[in-house]
Amino acid sequence: MFPAMVRALNMAEIKGVRNKTAAYIGSYSWSGGAKSVFEGYSERLNWDVVGTHEFIGSAKADDLEQIRTLSRELARRSR
Repeated sequence: MFPAMVRALNMAEIKGVRNKTAAYIGSYSWSGGAKSVFEGYSERLNWDVVGTHEFIGSAKADDLEQIRTLSRELARRSR
C-alpha cells in the first residue's frame, strides 16, 4: 500500500474514525495486497464498505466506468 495511505488509515484508527461509509479503489502492478490492508482497517473501524475495485496498471475505460458507478454509490450512501 502507498505509504501516504497507510499513514492516513493509521491516523483514522488512532483518532477513532468509526462507523463511516467507504470504498476501496486501487491499482497494482505485481502482487497487490493493499486491499487486504484496507479491509483490516475497515473491519476494525466498523466502516460500511460500499464496494471495491482493483485494476492492474493504468485504468482502462471499463475500470473508469466501474469507478464512476462505485463513486456514485458511495456519494449516495454518504448523505
